[in-house]
Amino acid sequence: GGGGGGGVACTPCPNATFKDTPSNGDCAQCPAGSSSPTQSDELDDCRCIDNAVAVGSAGSVACVCEVSFYARDAALSECLSCPELSTSSRNSSSVDDCLCVLGASLGGNWTSNASLPAVGVNSSSSSSSRSRSSSSSSS
Repeated sequence: GGGGGGGVACTPCPNATFKDTPSNGDCAQCPAGSSSPTQSDELDDCRCIDNAVAVGSAGSVACVCEVSFYARDAALSECLSCPELSTSSRNSSSVDDCLCVLGASLGGNWTSNASLPAVGVNSSSSSSSRSRSSSSSSS
């Protein structure tokens, strides 16, 4: 006589999921911006994707895009690099968050009425008046 058939057909949890309790329930999704190997058995197996970093404290860790990167989408499927000569703060969600770095502007624009910083003007005028007063006192 043959043995009874049936039973449970268990399959490994796919990438970016995990299951940390024995049950016939579903695998849990890794947090946005993280992934895990197949058949992961704990949340700690979920690691931030490339160019993303974990932020937060134990129990509420999230992955966000690193400085100079922005999220492709709300699911944080990928962190894309800001365009050349631009940067963004950590956790940027759009290319619009990328701002020109110091010494660069959009389209090379410039403002003709930019004034010199007051510090530079004051220091040069005070040094020239000092040299004048010292030359007049020596005569």
